[in-house]
Amino acid sequence: MTSLAQQLDSTDSAALPRADYPRRRPFMTRGGLRRARPIPTGGEALVRVGDHVESGARVARGAREMRATVIDLAASLGVDGDAARYLTRAVGDEVAQGEALAERRALGGLQRRAVRAPFSGRLAHVSEHTGLAYLVPPSAEQTVLAHLTGRVVAVDERAVTIEGSAFAVTARAGAGPAVAGVLMVAEALERLPRDVAGAIVACGFPVNEATVRALLDGGAAAIVAATVEEETLERLGWDDAFWARAGTPPPAPPATLLALSFSAAPPAGVWEALRALAGRPASALGWELTPDGGRITPELLVALGENAPSLYGLPEGGEADVELRPGTRVRAIAGRAIGLVGEVIALSPGPFRLRSEIGTEVADVSFPYGVRLRLPVTHLQVMP
Repeated sequence: MTSLAQQLDSTDSAALPRADYPRRRPFMTRGGLRRARPIPTGGEALVRVGDHVESGARVARGAREMRATVIDLAASLGVDGDAARYLTRAVGDEVAQGEALAERRALGGLQRRAVRAPFSGRLAHVSEHTGLAYLVPPSAEQTVLAHLTGRVVAVDERAVTIEGSAFAVTARAGAGPAVAGVLMVAEALERLPRDVAGAIVACGFPVNEATVRALLDGGAAAIVAATVEEETLERLGWDDAFWARAGTPPPAPPATLLALSFSAAPPAGVWEALRALAGRPASALGWELTPDGGRITPELLVALGENAPSLYGLPEGGEADVELRPGTRVRAIAGRAIGLVGEVIALSPGPFRLRSEIGTEVADVSFPYGVRLRLPVTHLQVMP
């Protein structure tokens, strides 16, 4: 039986530091938000300024280049290295599935070996030294969802910008495109809803393989793990899905994945807020590139609109005024203090040289029980 790691299409890419994503955004916030949805290179916007869009609406589209498949022509033809002279199609040609790419005849034409295209595509390259050929599938249409319910306030060749009112939770890590659906919550494995097709399911307990398999089998659009214990990541295959090479998106898993925490318990307040918002339209975004190669922070958005709950005292506010300064409550999201919440005492006036010889901004942070640590600001996340 196919393992869960294989279902998530694991990769042997080198891991990135787990603190390598945008900082200084509140872990939780509610109120007016603004999100710029990137338009694929050469794509087009599908909406205009002033349009009202739901989180699941298509706002842009473009063509997405597919990954090339490597075909060992030399080995299949029984030659050493130079297989280019046996090609029956030129580099750059479009070929149909089953069509011969290369052919070799031996013993006066009595013996014939042919290599056929496993799928339709373009013969992009053939190495004269290794005999490897690269076959690229046709481009696939890529659509961009609004992710945030609201009004379109700007459209240009790079992005569609939307403003709306929502509750936002920043994830520690994510994988998969933006997906929209109704938010469902479950306090325990035995309380998972039976009908999760197309839903965004938040689990208020440490997820395990049984949880994920049940949700995948049920057709959930997204899995929001309020907490994933470190030792569980490898068994789930989420390590490979979450951490990718810089500038390269990981393979899309069968459902969008979000991990809000890697500690033994969910971050304070998040479960109460999600439980209060159950049944509302939501959107989860796991991993997405901007047109300039940057990465968009993985997050969960839940539409507020009218009759929104109080969310247990979480104040109304947006993200524009978030800053790091003395007195700011922060949560360590990497390094030796990971998971702890404290208060900034002081900020370095300039770059501070760490033991690793790396220069970076640091903050002195006071934690409970009189603990005071000096931490890189990239390891800190502003708390509401």
